[in-house]
Amino acid sequence: MSKILENALIQSNNLFMPTVHAQTSLDQFLKNFQGEIIFLNSRQGFDTSKTPESNSACALIGPEGGFSAAEVQKLISMNNVKSIHLSTPIMRAPTATASAIGYLLARSEFSTK
Repeated sequence: MSKILENALIQSNNLFMPTVHAQTSLDQFLKNFQGEIIFLNSRQGFDTSKTPESNSACALIGPEGGFSAAEVQKLISMNNVKSIHLSTPIMRAPTATASAIGYLLARSEFSTK
């Protein structure tokens, strides 16, 4: 995976290397992660539509089938979580990842000026 990320970074002429963390439970992740979280939410009605406040945000994309209703409620109740709903069908993980990155780049200061 590191080699793929390195090659993608070079090919895209990007300025930052994404970090891919090991798989963990949602509760464990939320307990340990202190930064801003952009939650790509497949459920309608929970879009906070806020621009990320920092240049370092974590895009949270759920498992196949999406997060449970209880997990969505937990996420949207947290202060460091911004919920984004894209008006598309539920996406596969690679498509959701590319969509989330494109969305963040278009709405934030991540893009170069």
